[in-house]
Amino acid sequence: MMKSLPLPRQTNAPGAPMGVRQKPGKEMVRNAKQIAQQVHRQRALAILKDDPHSQWLANKPDVLDELGRIDSDHALKVIARRICQLKPSPPQAIEMIRRHREFNKLADELVSTIERYVERQPATTRTEILEAIDTVKGVLGQFGQPTEAGSHQFLKKQAPAPPQKPTDPQFVDKLF
Repeated sequence: MMKSLPLPRQTNAPGAPMGVRQKPGKEMVRNAKQIAQQVHRQRALAILKDDPHSQWLANKPDVLDELGRIDSDHALKVIARRICQLKPSPPQAIEMIRRHREFNKLADELVSTIERYVERQPATTRTEILEAIDTVKGVLGQFGQPTEAGSHQFLKKQAPAPPQKPTDPQFVDKLF
């Protein structure tokens, strides 16, 4: 005869749906979001544990949660240190972290676009890429101002000088 394995201990309150645990006087629901927040907090704490400059964050769970979402450990430390210097309110700190993460998404998209372009155009040089980036900077410097379609192509080019008339004294001097 085969022995049956013992059933796992029931953690749910009798008759309660899965994921609901009964504590004395309190019902606790753990959903995926709460678990993710805890994982992010633990990651941030693990990275910052040896950094004496980051102790101010120890009792800021929402800020730690947002910091833990930053992919780069180095970036997490740098941002945490800056937040500790500024000591903003938790909502302000969270906004700072989110802006950093959004900026990184934009930078990643731009790099990815450049990489795809270089795959299609392998003769593209680093200088050409940097010149294109400078052109984009010029266009973005005018951001919010109306521009014509394709005007970015002409930002770096000088308009040709108007032809000089034969009666212009400088033109006559150049001839002789």
